[in-house]
Parts: sequence; C-alpha cells; structure tokens
Amino acid sequence: MSKLLNCSFDSYLHFGGRQFLRSASLHTDPCFSLGSGAINEPAEPGQLKPVNRRSWKQSDLHVVLVEPQIPQNTGCIARTCAATAVPLHLVEPLAFKLDSSKLKRAGLDYWPHVCMKVHSSWKEFINHYDQIQQPKRLVAFSARSSESFTGSGFHFQRGDWMLFGSETVGLPKEVLDDVYAQGGRVVKIPIVDRHVRSLNVSVAAGIGVYEAIRQVEQAAEESLTHSETTT
Repeated sequence: MSKLLNCSFDSYLHFGGRQFLRSASLHTDPCFSLGSGAINEPAEPGQLKPVNRRSWKQSDLHVVLVEPQIPQNTGCIARTCAATAVPLHLVEPLAFKLDSSKLKRAGLDYWPHVCMKVHSSWKEFINHYDQIQQPKRLVAFSARSSESFTGSGFHFQRGDWMLFGSETVGLPKEVLDDVYAQGGRVVKIPIVDRHVRSLNVSVAAGIGVYEAIRQVEQAAEESLTHSETTT
C-alpha cells in the first residue's frame, strides 16, 4: 500500500482498483516495521527498527499472533496484513528472531507496508488493548471451540481483534479466559476433521481477515444505503 488516505466511515477507499467501504485513519505514532532499512541494513538481532512515518492503517480490524513459532507463517500473515492494511500484533515470546531471513523472505518486499507492534507478553498486550477507546472486541480462533465462525450466531464487527495461537498448542488457557472475561468470542473454522486436525495458521488468518472485511464492508454498505434512503 503506497497511498496515505484519510477516509471517514462513509467514504470509499480505492484499494487496488476495488472500492472498500471501511474506516481508515492516518497513524502518526512511531510504527515498528520491518521496513526496507531493517531488511537491507544491519540491525540489532531480534529488534524492530522504529520508523517515524505516517503509517496508513485500518482502525476497524486487527490481527494478533500469540507466541508464534514458525517465522514463515508469521511472514505470510504479515503479507496478508500488508495486502489488506490491517495492523499486525505479535505477542512474545516468539520462537524466532525478528531479523530471521525466513521471516523476511516470507513477507517478500512488503514489510514497509506492514504496521506491526510487538508486545512483550500477553499481559502487556491486554494492558495495551484496555487503553483503546474505540469500539473493540476480542475474537479468538481455536480448533477446540464449539462455535463455528460461519454459524448464524456469530458475525464480525468493526473493532474486532482476531487472535491466533501458536502452531503447536494454539491459544493458552489464560488467553481464552481473558477473551471470555472481556466479553469476546471464541470461534473455530469448520473443517472435516476425520483426517486433518487443524489448518495452517497463516491459512486460518487469511480466511478470518477476508471474511471479516467482507462482513464489515457489507454492514457499512447497508448502513450507507439505509442512510441514503431515509434522507
């Protein structure tokens, strides 16, 4: 994403030739990103390079990876976040260094367009989340959930923070307990589990992000249409 746009909720964002009716904002705080400088220049091992720039990001959706273990998966998810302008949050401990060549390779040359924050622990992330004043909700993806995200009782909404756990154990009980305590939801992506235990986390994140965008856009369009017809 190369353009910086400041759109209101009812304005159209032209993104790759397609109109996205979503809330956008200009973000002027330092955004930690594996930008071109961090990729091409020497950096401290495991450290992100702070980039003071006007980083365009969406304010209505977030992706959170809790204790990810495989750098290629995180890189693929970062690429999805760059393609959709959705901020990415990493919750430590990570099983890889942030200067890992595997991580950077999976994200290709899209890192300058990823708005990413690293949180030192789940507790630190929750403290950060609690300070957010905008409408928000935690949505945890877990293969152990009894509720499908495709069911009639669940709908994505603006302000959803989508949580994905590590590749081996998923989301810790502490995280799931906090999700419920915060009034969030724990859902699963339905699969035929006769032969497959779970989806790859990067695939799961892609499914979640694009379905969330579809539903948020649809709700926004319906709201706009209703507003136009009543004025």
